[in-house]
Amino acid sequence: MNYIADLPQTLEERVEELDRKVAVLSARVLDLRPRRKDWRLTVGSVTDDGMAREAERLGREYRQEQARQNSRPLASIGKTCGRSRVGRQ
Repeated sequence: MNYIADLPQTLEERVEELDRKVAVLSARVLDLRPRRKDWRLTVGSVTDDGMAREAERLGREYRQEQARQNSRPLASIGKTCGRSRVGRQ
């Protein structure tokens, strides 16, 4: 495709063609709406491969660890250092 050969001959014709294209593109952009963020739209979008399963496993472990940390009595909160308790091997 030769871009130069496809252009209208006169400046007025070129401006009219550009105006039409801008109008079409503007209509498309104005018609776009932000997608509603909904977890149900992303379910199943990840392929079932080793990396996806590993990410799922790590996420599950992280959530379980967070749940364990949040369910501890307040007295034990200061006795932790990262994931393990101080003095525990």
